[in-house]
Amino acid sequence: MLGEWVAELASSIVGDAILESIFPGSTKPEPAPREGMWNASLGSLSAFLSGVAAPFCGASSFVLLKVAQDSLFWALLGGSVLLGLISCVLAARALRVTARRRRLAHFGLWLGRATVLAGGVTAVLAMLR
Repeated sequence: MLGEWVAELASSIVGDAILESIFPGSTKPEPAPREGMWNASLGSLSAFLSGVAAPFCGASSFVLLKVAQDSLFWALLGGSVLLGLISCVLAARALRVTARRRRLAHFGLWLGRATVLAGGVTAVLAMLR
């Protein structure tokens, strides 16, 4: 698996070098987005992080409320709530600074908020149990 990845990377580098030596100036770099390379993808990153956090929050909530109170599931709940918070921060920044991927930023914001809320409610209910 790793060998295939390294071989693909090496062949890509060598192929680009050969192509550039035969046809100089044929590949032109794409211009950077007006907002910057990192700010343009914050909406996608937010949606991805909240999409990862929500299922883990749901699974750990179910286990903590129904099955057992184990420290592993508390850590899983805390980690998913932290990812939800990070997702909310990234989505809010994306909505402020860029016009790209706004729907993904909105999705990440709302799913991150739902994850944080569900994690907080689960923590309170599990402590009262």
